[in-house]
This record gives sequence, C-alpha cells and structure tokens, in this order.
Amino acid sequence: MDVPGGDYSNQAHAAAERRDVVVQLRDEGLTFREIGERLGINRQRAHELHKRALRDRPILAASAQRDHERKNAQLAQIDEQRREAEASREAVLEVLYRDGRVVITQSGKVIEGVQDDPTLLAAVDRLVRLDELLLKLNDHEAKLLGLYAKAELNVSGGVTYEILGIPTEDLK
Repeated sequence: MDVPGGDYSNQAHAAAERRDVVVQLRDEGLTFREIGERLGINRQRAHELHKRALRDRPILAASAQRDHERKNAQLAQIDEQRREAEASREAVLEVLYRDGRVVITQSGKVIEGVQDDPTLLAAVDRLVRLDELLLKLNDHEAKLLGLYAKAELNVSGGVTYEILGIPTEDLK
C-alpha cells in the first residue's frame, strides 16, 4: 500500500538515524545550538531529538550515563592525585634548594653537589618518583580522554594531473 509522503519504515529509519546523529554530536561536546546549525534545525528541535533518543533507549542511556559518571570520577581522582603529587614535589624541591647544593635538570635525572647526605638523597629519590607518578597520571588522563585514539581520514574523489608541454595523446 502506498502511503502519501513515502514509505513509513524508511521515514522512521531516517528519523532514528537523525536522533542518533544528534546524540553523537552531543556526546562530542557540541551545544544544541551548534547541533541545530549543523542539521539545519533550531536549538529546541535538537534538544527534543536528543531527549527522545535517550528516552527511546533507556538501557543504552543509563549505560552511557554510568560510563560518563565513571569516567568523570576517574578524572577527578587523577586531578586529586596530581594536586597531591605536585604539592609533595614542591615540598621536596624546597628541601633540596634550601642548601643551594643541588642542581637538577628539568627531567630530575642529573644531580650534582649531593654526595652521601642521606636526607638529600632521599629527597632526590622522592622527587624522581613524584615526576614518574605525574607522567603516569598524565598518560592515564590522556587515555581516558581518548587522546591516543586513532584518527581516521576518509578521502573521496580523485586527483587529476596535468603535465604541461606534453600532449595528452602522447601520454596514453
């Protein structure tokens, strides 16, 4: 049976795909205004489509919400650990610089002026460990934020070359 306006199942499928696009763009951090501009709809319509997509998929929405909350909790934990490590690092540097006998490169690896003073050696060891911890925290945060994700590049179309000075018939 022909329905005026086209095939209903195709329309429903297209509407579902549009809602999925809205959810994807929202997950990428776009505002509803930006989503509306991309899709040629207004901000309110973009918000309605997003709300309906989440309502239509409550299990997926709940799962996505849990994942989002878990990720935010991990990022907050990383931030707290980073603040503690940086505060400890400042305290260690204060001890090391107090005597003016220590020279440390930015990486914390080259140290001069420290012979066998156990306090200073312990402070240097602590500094190196804190620097390693900060690097690990930065790496973990980058992974959580997807900064190491592979980027895909899709290229379509073709390339046309023109060699000047040679007739095209001679190139075949």
